[in-house]
Amino acid sequence: MRYKRIQDELSALLLIASKDIRIYYSKPPVIMFGLIWPFFMFLSFFIKRQIEPVEVFGGLSSMALFFMASSIGPVVIPIERRQGTYDRFLSAPISLFALVLGKTLPGMIFGISVALVPLLIGFVLGAPLANLPFIILFLVLGGFSFSALGILFSSFQVQSTGSVMIGTNFIRLPSLFISGIFLGLNELPVVILPLSFISPLTYAHDLLNWALDAEKAYLPWIIDIIGLVIFSLVFIRLSVMLHERARQKT
Repeated sequence: MRYKRIQDELSALLLIASKDIRIYYSKPPVIMFGLIWPFFMFLSFFIKRQIEPVEVFGGLSSMALFFMASSIGPVVIPIERRQGTYDRFLSAPISLFALVLGKTLPGMIFGISVALVPLLIGFVLGAPLANLPFIILFLVLGGFSFSALGILFSSFQVQSTGSVMIGTNFIRLPSLFISGIFLGLNELPVVILPLSFISPLTYAHDLLNWALDAEKAYLPWIIDIIGLVIFSLVFIRLSVMLHERARQKT
């Protein structure tokens, strides 16, 4: 019985994820946004800056993963709420954990696919690769954590995508400047440095530094991994709690 239940939950999770990818993530405007956005971010990040390629492509990949993984999820759920289709998920015989995971996976996959673009360009142009497993951990753990953050914001019972995106950007934009992307953690003011440790982007970008150039890493790699895992668990748990509240009202 337990095996059958797990199998059913996994099937429902994958169906939800594949449905979102097919309906929302595979649309040409979304794909073009995912491909064009890193290009213009690359231009703004690189032009007139005397920095090493590892910093350019590492920072660009971190930004791409962070923004792309957390951008579409906050839009999907409010749209489905407004259309009245999301109540079907809440009343379906599946766990809310499986529902939240099914909504989180597409964002992670989308974020990883976009973040790979600057990384591959960097490697072609000669950026070093110190540790491939850390690249994989950065993409998987970072992508999942960032996508879960977006789903958390969309788990509040609102139907307006604008309201969700305002809250999401209120967190995402400041995170860029305290997470060691534009200015290394060792260069941040003492007053701001403690704030960087409440951002999952800090741990993801530091883990990427371990993969590209270990000398630029600030934290032990195990702390980066633990930090991303903890953030992911917290985001998923809070999302499930908010969905439980919504299910009780349906």
